[in-house]
Amino acid sequence: KMRTHIPVFTEVEAKEIVGASESEQYNFLLEGDNLHSLKLLEKTHKGKIDVIYIDPPYNTGAAFEHYDDNLEHSIWLGIMKKRLEILRNLLAEDGTIWIQIDDEEQAYLKVLCDEIFGRNNYLNTISVKMKNIARSQWRRRR
Repeated sequence: KMRTHIPVFTEVEAKEIVGASESEQYNFLLEGDNLHSLKLLEKTHKGKIDVIYIDPPYNTGAAFEHYDDNLEHSIWLGIMKKRLEILRNLLAEDGTIWIQIDDEEQAYLKVLCDEIFGRNNYLNTISVKMKNIARSQWRRRR
C-alpha cells in the first residue's frame, strides 16, 4: 500500500512547535502510523538526524487502544528490525539513538541493535528502577 499511497506532510497550526525566533532549526511533530512516518522521513531526512529517542511497545501482553502489545516474540522482533533499520538510515554519522525498553525485551533488543548499528557503536545501558504495575499484573496472569 505504501508504494501507491505515499504519506504527505500536512501542517496543523494548532500543533505548531515554536522554538526560538532567531533559530534556523526546524522542529515538527509527525503523527501517523510509525512505519509510514519513518518511510517518509527516510526520503526527507536521511543521514540528518542527530538524536533519536524511541519508546517502543514492551510486548508485555497488555492491550492498548492504539497498538498491540501482545505479539509473538519473533513478530515483535521483526517489527522492531524494520523500524530500527530505517532509524539507522536517518541518523547522522555522529548521531545517537536512545531506546527505552523493559528488562524482558532488553537483551533481545540489544542483540538486534548490535546487528543493525554495529556492536562497536554501543555505548551504554542506563538502568532505571521503575514501578511497573503492568508487568506485575502480566506475571500473575501467566
